[in-house]
Amino acid sequence: MILKKFLKRDKTYLYVSALFIISFFINQYYAFIGVLPVDSFSTFNAGYNILNGSYPYKDFWSIKGTTLDFIQAMYFKVFGVSWKSYAAHASSFNSLFALSFFYTIKKFNLDNKYSFFYSALASILMYPTYGIPFTDHHVSIFSILSIFSLCLAIKTDKNIYWFFIPILLFLGFFTKQTPVGYVGILIFIISILYFIKNFRINILFIVIFSTLICLISLFLIIYFCKIPIDFILVQYFLFPISLGETRLDWLLPLEFQRFVLRHKLLYIALSIPIFLLVKRLFKNLNSILKSENLIFLLLIGTLLIFVTHQLMTINGLFIFFLIPVFAAFSHVNLNSFKKKKIFVNFFLILSLIST
Repeated sequence: MILKKFLKRDKTYLYVSALFIISFFINQYYAFIGVLPVDSFSTFNAGYNILNGSYPYKDFWSIKGTTLDFIQAMYFKVFGVSWKSYAAHASSFNSLFALSFFYTIKKFNLDNKYSFFYSALASILMYPTYGIPFTDHHVSIFSILSIFSLCLAIKTDKNIYWFFIPILLFLGFFTKQTPVGYVGILIFIISILYFIKNFRINILFIVIFSTLICLISLFLIIYFCKIPIDFILVQYFLFPISLGETRLDWLLPLEFQRFVLRHKLLYIALSIPIFLLVKRLFKNLNSILKSENLIFLLLIGTLLIFVTHQLMTINGLFIFFLIPVFAAFSHVNLNSFKKKKIFVNFFLILSLIST
């Protein structure tokens, strides 16, 4: 029995190691294929400025979040100022995303081989579409990790996941305001629904404590870097709001062809949770408060948010990294289906061909 457990754990380590290597080096490869002159050097320059004592908002204009910039300055400090260390920043976050997804989906009792398969494909579709640090990819990772944390908090009933949610949303918001702002609202709504039946005062204290850590960290950075708060308000809030007014023109009108058909692979990948949720709500509307249905609602909300964000930004269809993610969640909910094997093969092939 002990030997069997050891071999099982050792095999997990092999999958994790292989996943890290694939997700890191696939992005390193694509990071060295061409540049976009304006976007590709934005975080590079900002990280270099911070490394040399200049700070965003105060010493140079910045309408994007500074999470990337400060992290990039750390990478330059440790690994030196080079394109290789610049790419390593994005590659390591690609690995963080892949490993977090592997861990999450395993908690939903998916086999190692399937968890590895979906996670590897998701990592190929995530950061390699750009290669080097970019706000939309980083904010998407922080947003998805916060979604994973809430899924695990509901699934496992462990408090540690509630602690991570405010931190991930905070880091995401100071990377880019959207889509993490929408994700924060979604998480708040799902949390309220969860607390109707599962309220515990210690969870509330954990969330407040985690939020306070974020706020104190923010004010300490502002204080030690001597950044005027009104500079932040103008550059990170007021000016982007004026730009965002035109983005509604890209979103509207909400046509079925643009909102659904153009992103049909995402909807198909999440078809099982969508089907099960609709079926259960037709039978009993109050069943929406059940933990499994809240997770389904959370995933569907995530799909709608990312499609909306895609239409408003038109920054390439990188949101297709969600196809293996959603397919994996469809996979784990196939136990009640008679022809389970056929559906399993379908979602595996869908993920593979899409990638």
